[in-house]
Amino acid sequence: MATRDPSDRRRPHEDVPTAPRRAAGSIRLDVVATEAADFQVRVFVDDVEMTSRGAGLGMPPSKLFVPENRLVATAESRVVPIARCTCGVYGCGVTDVRIQREDDVVHWDWIGQTPTGHGATFSAARYDAEVARAGADHAWERPTDTAERLILTGTDRTRLADEGVKLRFAELVFDDPSTYRVVLQTTDNRYHVILHFPLRGRSPVDAVDEVLETLGAPPASWSATFHPSRRDVTGPPAMAGENWHR
Repeated sequence: MATRDPSDRRRPHEDVPTAPRRAAGSIRLDVVATEAADFQVRVFVDDVEMTSRGAGLGMPPSKLFVPENRLVATAESRVVPIARCTCGVYGCGVTDVRIQREDDVVHWDWIGQTPTGHGATFSAARYDAEVARAGADHAWERPTDTAERLILTGTDRTRLADEGVKLRFAELVFDDPSTYRVVLQTTDNRYHVILHFPLRGRSPVDAVDEVLETLGAPPASWSATFHPSRRDVTGPPAMAGENWHR
């Protein structure tokens, strides 16, 4: 199963010296299906596909574009996962990119399994236009992907954090596609919390309002399943209500 939150992992070689950069004429971001029935964002620099040359498989678009577009370049550099192992897991194979805006250009420096021996410098105008286009393109989405995007963007994450939980992802249950589930984690990383929503013949998109209403209520009112992340943790999370079960 693919790692759902690569930001939780320590990135290898993040502090290595920056390799030389070369001016790049273009960048293109394409969302395509994978053999594992999910999606990847393939990155082309000057029409050369970089993700397969790196760790092997592009990142899921939900990890790059939702709830915010992580490829947007600012004056403050940021490190963003850009490729994962061909098995689908970000961790056994890792390519990251350090992104930084400088005046009218954007720099990319590769980290981890690098696809090339040099970084790239893009025209900021061309880079911004392509990143905005890719982030706004939802044509590839299945109903479950649309539902996840609406849930991730429509949830008050600050309020959830104040309650002690953070939203991870939402998806159809693999062996029960009649059920949609939302997976959260406590902010102390001691528990995974799962909410199940029977679809009853509905599309996942039709369940979004119910999901958002539930997430907007106090966690103690949820009907939830919790799973400790460590063997020495036995009791329920502090915010658990009477309808929480292990």
